[in-house]
Amino acid sequence: MLEVTNCRNGITVLQFIQNHVKPYLFNQAHRLEKGYYAHQEFAHGVYGILEYYQELFNEKDVGKIISYLETLKSTEYGKKTPCFCGKKAKFRKCHSAVFKIFKPISNKFIDAEIERLELLKKP
Repeated sequence: MLEVTNCRNGITVLQFIQNHVKPYLFNQAHRLEKGYYAHQEFAHGVYGILEYYQELFNEKDVGKIISYLETLKSTEYGKKTPCFCGKKAKFRKCHSAVFKIFKPISNKFIDAEIERLELLKKP
């Protein structure tokens, strides 16, 4: 019988294989067979960072994304606050999930992301 040993953070080797190794190997096999990954793949470098934020904010404009990041690093939002994206919806019904992602992230990191995205605005 297979003995299950918990690692420091409570995950077992079997859980690690099922949750991480198996999906990784499936995705690699899919790429070898079909020529592309089964799950979305972002570009490398600053273009990949931009693609991530475009998907996260559902916004294509780099300037607006930078503005959203600036707002997220400096503002607390309540349930009835209008959303930072400019839509008439309340924040809690629009982008509250995005705020939860950014709340634990340092302003220093967000500033570095903004600097990278600023490179795309220059001609």
